[in-house]
Amino acid sequence: MTTPNTPTLDRTWTETGAQLFDAARANREGHNYATGRDVVVVGIERLTWVEIAPGGTLDLPFSPGESINALICGLALRDVRRIAWDGSVAVRDDVEGSRSLYSLLGVEVGERGGLLRLYAVDRGTDVLPVAYDRIPAPVPPKESTAAETVATAPATTLRITAAELRRGDVVLTEDGARAYAAFDLSDTDGTGDVAVWTALADQAAGQPAQVTHKSTDALTVARPTA
Repeated sequence: MTTPNTPTLDRTWTETGAQLFDAARANREGHNYATGRDVVVVGIERLTWVEIAPGGTLDLPFSPGESINALICGLALRDVRRIAWDGSVAVRDDVEGSRSLYSLLGVEVGERGGLLRLYAVDRGTDVLPVAYDRIPAPVPPKESTAAETVATAPATTLRITAAELRRGDVVLTEDGARAYAAFDLSDTDGTGDVAVWTALADQAAGQPAQVTHKSTDALTVARPTA
């Protein structure tokens, strides 16, 4: 199965790969060189990643297959998840005054806390690791507390007296901001005063655990509609 490339979160450029951008060294050693990291970034963004099933193998063209195998074995990579071999990097040769392309390869492996994607340039005589991305595992969505559910549920704004307050109503300030949610309430002393126990999230934000209203106090509330 093929999947498109995804944005990176944390990219590191290798010291070994720096020679790809060293024109003097490239000319001296008979290699071509890239004019900057931007041409590698363009190649990375165009890679197509192919998933490897657990314990599975892929039938690759000979040349990229050999290069990727050398990369995996040479760096002792484990838990290979996906690979890519359709990338290229524009390079030049000042001695011959020519321009050409080097192949760009990618190997994605699982590691603690997420994934690592390694990018390497195949120069024909060697495979040069130039950069890698660390992609953290996605954080699972937080389970909403009852108070948070009340706060985010669809609601209707009402003007009521404290005597009409219901459990789950969110009392609003004059500017429409949340004051607190009514976790529970009761008329505890027979005087008509309404005692309201606030939601834990509101207590954490500085609201007292209990608020007392006269039954006739006018309140603006957001009342859940579902």
